[in-house]
Amino acid sequence: MSRTNTVVVKSINQIAILMQWEATINPSDIMAAYTEIQRILEQATNPIYVVVDLTQNPQMPMRETLTGALFGPYGHPMLAQWLVAGQHNIGLMVARLLERTTGKKQVTWFNTIDDALKFVEQQQQV
Repeated sequence: MSRTNTVVVKSINQIAILMQWEATINPSDIMAAYTEIQRILEQATNPIYVVVDLTQNPQMPMRETLTGALFGPYGHPMLAQWLVAGQHNIGLMVARLLERTTGKKQVTWFNTIDDALKFVEQQQQV
């Protein structure tokens, strides 16, 4: 588990990790979290889902979030998909920009973290 001041990245199981965002974000913590995700993907032997918890409605800085994902784990070959929980306007904009920039639709949205985790459970059973 890696802990920054405002973003936590931890393993859920063999196919998923969780990225939790607190309500107030230190922009430097975003890059640290993406670096940790990238490290996990580099060591993975099977595709990994990244479950992103935005249910605290974080004050997400768009520039750091977009560039961190774009130049980090978004296009990694071991990334199965981003599973994002919570309705978040900046998060939606970032996801759309990433899709337009890369041509890859890598983000699926869920209303709750429980819904995203249930999806991971289903994928693990397949």
